[in-house]
Amino acid sequence: MDLIFVLTGGGPAGATTLLIFYVYEQAFLFGELGYAAAIGSVLVLVLMIWSGLMFALTRGGRFDND
Repeated sequence: MDLIFVLTGGGPAGATTLLIFYVYEQAFLFGELGYAAAIGSVLVLVLMIWSGLMFALTRGGRFDND
């Protein structure tokens, strides 16, 4: 996150801004704590679904040599 921001500064019109940095900006720079919490909650939910899907598709990372 830091490296991208240092290199591009968010890019033109925020093109290279990461979602987690957007949450940080909303919470601590603009004071929109509720909005930032909502975005963070949705981000956690999406990551949990993605992790569960990857866990199911790879059978928990196990490889069977049968």
